[in-house]
Amino acid sequence: MGEITIIARMGVKPANLESVRALATDGCKVAADEPGTLAYDWHYSAENGSVVLIEAYADSAAHLSHMQAN
Repeated sequence: MGEITIIARMGVKPANLESVRALATDGCKVAADEPGTLAYDWHYSAENGSVVLIEAYADSAAHLSHMQAN
């Protein structure tokens, strides 16, 4: 099977923004080093009050491995 791309949007309450930013930044650093991860990044949209997460994997095995990582 080919490449897998996931785009997710999650609402963030203003009071939680700094915690979410810290978690997203740390999570991206960890995920970027996982085998088969092609892209793993996030963006905060103040206009929409949401975080957009973009993940791309070489194949379904790489995505499943990411989902099972602790």
